[in-house]
Amino acid sequence: MTGSPHQPRIEQMLDAVSTDLQKAVQRQHRDSAPNHSDWYSWGWGLTDLLDRVDQVAGVLTRQVEAYAERPDLGDDAGWDPATRLATAGDELDRLREALAPARRAIREFHNAIGHISTAPDDDVEVTTGGGA
Repeated sequence: MTGSPHQPRIEQMLDAVSTDLQKAVQRQHRDSAPNHSDWYSWGWGLTDLLDRVDQVAGVLTRQVEAYAERPDLGDDAGWDPATRLATAGDELDRLREALAPARRAIREFHNAIGHISTAPDDDVEVTTGGGA
């Protein structure tokens, strides 16, 4: 294991992210009165999520390429480990290529939702920030 023993393991961190995302999806699914502000939040969140996936794919690609240089590698199926790692790196590159249009789409969704507004409710007093 790498890193400090006081830091959570990557598996625990990813599990927590996945669990929190699943809870958010379930909450949104149960929402009987969804509105554009929720969708705007989803647009931001999904934009950020896809950006992070792209970033980690880039990091993993570099790490996989460097790892292939190790002389002590083996492969449980008897393949050449360097070839196997090259294939893994190629798949990460394909992932990043596939993310590009998804990242554009979610940014456009976020932008479009950001222009939506509702008429003010006459029964609600509107206050603005500022001093007393």
